Amino acid sequence: MTCSKDIFDFSRWLLTLAIAVLLFAHPLMADPAGLPIRGVVRPLNSADISTDIASRIVKLPFTEGEEFAKGDTLVEFDCDRFEAERKTLSAEAKVHQLTFENNETLRKHNAIGKFDVDISAAKLAKARAEIKRLDVRIGKCKISAPYNGRIEKQLLHEYETPQAGKPIISIIESGALEIRIIVPSSWLSWLDKGTGFSFRVDETGITYEASVKIIGAAVDPVSQTIEVRASFDSDARGVLAGMSGAAIFSQPQG
Repeated sequence: MTCSKDIFDFSRWLLTLAIAVLLFAHPLMADPAGLPIRGVVRPLNSADISTDIASRIVKLPFTEGEEFAKGDTLVEFDCDRFEAERKTLSAEAKVHQLTFENNETLRKHNAIGKFDVDISAAKLAKARAEIKRLDVRIGKCKISAPYNGRIEKQLLHEYETPQAGKPIISIIESGALEIRIIVPSSWLSWLDKGTGFSFRVDETGITYEASVKIIGAAVDPVSQTIEVRASFDSDARGVLAGMSGAAIFSQPQG
């Protein structure tokens, strides 16, 4: 019996020691006054640029890592055939316009019936609709930057023809960054929108002030965690998307 009791006590001691080590080593359970947790910097806005035009790329002015300004041309396609087709349609529309105007004049003198006027009007409307359709297509021959940003990935090159819907380049918005972190759901008892914390970026070693912007809509039932998105409160110049770091929260006392 004594031997069994000693083994039982030793087992309890090992279990207690293991829990103590876990509490000491686990960053989420460390110091309740300063709770560090890992976070990743993500761009607030990003996009994969693609097209439905089966035309050869004639211009890709920016390469990976380069900056661009809002309105700059990011991709330009060879649309000579569309321009030529539009000239043809414009000439046809002019003929239909003249025919319609002539028929209206003849109608006033009862030289033709209303049906002939309506037919010429319909042909003119169709020609104008075709021009508008082509103008939409021509408008896609150049893709302009929706915001100031940088090229994250260049997937195709000049003189290549993209597949419909396949990305040509990937872009991210400059200066618009957020921090994404996963926190224990138990923090919801004190964590709220606007809660401030410090974020130390691994790559630069610099600490920035930040605050919670959005708290996720649902708790992960398995890990009992929830995603939090935060914004930089201080100047985050030099911080790039993809960098990571440690978020230090101060849990309210009491």
